Amino acid sequence: MKVSTDVTFDIASACVCATLILARCAYRGLFRCKLHPTCHRTWRSDDLYMAIALLPLIGRTTCICLSFVLNPTHTYEPATEVEAVTLGMSTAKIDHDRILSHKLLIPGRICYALFLWCLKLGLLGFYSRFVDILPWGKRVVNALWIFIVVTFIAVLATTLSECRPLSLMWALNADDDRETCHRAVGQLILMAICNIISDVALILLPFPILQHLRLDIKAYDFTKNASALDLTF
Repeated sequence: MKVSTDVTFDIASACVCATLILARCAYRGLFRCKLHPTCHRTWRSDDLYMAIALLPLIGRTTCICLSFVLNPTHTYEPATEVEAVTLGMSTAKIDHDRILSHKLLIPGRICYALFLWCLKLGLLGFYSRFVDILPWGKRVVNALWIFIVVTFIAVLATTLSECRPLSLMWALNADDDRETCHRAVGQLILMAICNIISDVALILLPFPILQHLRLDIKAYDFTKNASALDLTF
């Protein structure tokens, strides 16, 4: 069976992401530093989140690929006799494959959200090692951790509740006025909003560290200049 461009692109993207994650985990696991507990080559929580992210990545890729293989056009139309003759299959078999392809979209969407949110937790865990030294660091990290978990639960709930009953997500219907909840517009909008807000928060989180470093450098330069003046006089 010929693989579509969408499936090829999805597999290629997953392979790139998996390669980066495995390379990071291998570096942490095989080249561990035991000189002191604060060494950057020690396995930490952010490495665990990155490793866990492999599971939803594999799950999402598998679900989406199978969905496109079973139903390349992702149509919601019931199979016709002409299609059955063309494909050499019964209409019942074609309908079964189409329903299954739409069912696979649900775990595919959940795995995609879980993959992204695991990466967010990994990045937050990485930044927390630097931000925790600030007076407000732990409070902000804990607040962001709660926000990320709550937003994932919200995305998960929207994914499972947008179609009521859930069977409308995969129901085949030839009517023009059929339900459109299977498009998951609400889930897409909510996920995009939560994704943007959390990404912006994670981008801004390390900026105070840069300011702190600049102050340390200025203090170091001031001390160095003062010492030079003392030696001069």
